[in-house]
Amino acid sequence: DKICVKDLPVMFFFQQRFCCSCGHLRSEFLEIYGTKVCADCYEQLEASKSDQPLLLSNGKPVVSPFLYTPRVRSLILRAKVSGNLWALHFTTIALLEGCCLPQQPVQLVISPAASLWSRCLGRTDLAAHVASKVAARLGAIWYPTPFHHGWTLRKRSSLARNQEHSAKPPAPKLARGQMWRQRLASKAGASPTVLVVDDVVTTGYSLQKVAEEVLAACPQATVFYAVIATSRGRDFSN
Repeated sequence: DKICVKDLPVMFFFQQRFCCSCGHLRSEFLEIYGTKVCADCYEQLEASKSDQPLLLSNGKPVVSPFLYTPRVRSLILRAKVSGNLWALHFTTIALLEGCCLPQQPVQLVISPAASLWSRCLGRTDLAAHVASKVAARLGAIWYPTPFHHGWTLRKRSSLARNQEHSAKPPAPKLARGQMWRQRLASKAGASPTVLVVDDVVTTGYSLQKVAEEVLAACPQATVFYAVIATSRGRDFSN
């Protein structure tokens, strides 16, 4: 009985009748981040809100509107796997309205490259979608990581979730990385403010590698991090 509508006219006609989170037909709605959801989703999403930023191993905070709970995981999967328009809209609005984004002008918004497995399955690049919308809202330039140019950043998300991630991360393969850094420096300027946007942070490895590439291209850059959900609210600063 779940609805997955990809047709924009149909979505516009039924937007007041279906929950933007679960896609079920409802008669009454509540608002969260300016988006109408059913009472069940509202209760679960309110309980999933993140009240404090996550600290990466480099000490930098990552702001996010939600923790990675089953309700949020289901929402993100609907956006990535089926490309559900309501789920894409809700995750974008939640990041824009539920995060404390940088107050100073942002010049660049960067999203980590999607994994090869996700691309082979034809899944929606949720991080790139949200990053492009955030860049449009902030008046910045969206500059995705060039996965199609050979930047094969090996993610650590495939590691077992119940294991400690204390091992040294594998060295990434950065083909044509110098060319990407030169283009980034030409777009960003001398001391830009860069916002790195992703969908879910598990170990923070992808975010930190993107930040390292940004700082290699622009040593005076200021890097901020924002994601849709943080995995179980873990703290990687220790």
